[in-house]
Amino acid sequence: MVIAAPPAEVNPFIIGEPPGFSTPPVITPVAAEPIDDIGETRVSTRRKGASRWQLVMSDGQRQVLVGVALIGRDAAADARWPDATLIAVADSTKTVSKTHAVFEVDAAGLWVTDLQSSNGVFIELPDGQEVDVEPGIRTSVPVGSSVLLGDFAVAVDKA
Repeated sequence: MVIAAPPAEVNPFIIGEPPGFSTPPVITPVAAEPIDDIGETRVSTRRKGASRWQLVMSDGQRQVLVGVALIGRDAAADARWPDATLIAVADSTKTVSKTHAVFEVDAAGLWVTDLQSSNGVFIELPDGQEVDVEPGIRTSVPVGSSVLLGDFAVAVDKA
């Protein structure tokens, strides 16, 4: 039978390494390549749990939406959503603004924001109720709803 010696008391007035202590190796960082846009963070569209939605336009066009899309008669890029898909719709009534709204998909669902359009954005819920989307306010779009951009309808559902 081996009897271990009691642990040595630590004297707080003695500076140094305790017995059996070894200094860890020094790790020298490797210089990273410079990053052009270090101040900009972009949202990943491949987040776990993010769902895929399908937009079905009243002109028959279909679009699977995974991340962000700007939609309008002549949708233009916007610095707030640098990686957005641009969706141009054929609206003969011209009630859809050039860049009318933004659709966004994340783990929580589908969202629409009215981009200060002339004729507004409305969500027609599956039960027939209509929600007026306040310009600039990101608003949830339930499965099976239709989003009205002026007189132009966009049906939304999970893809």
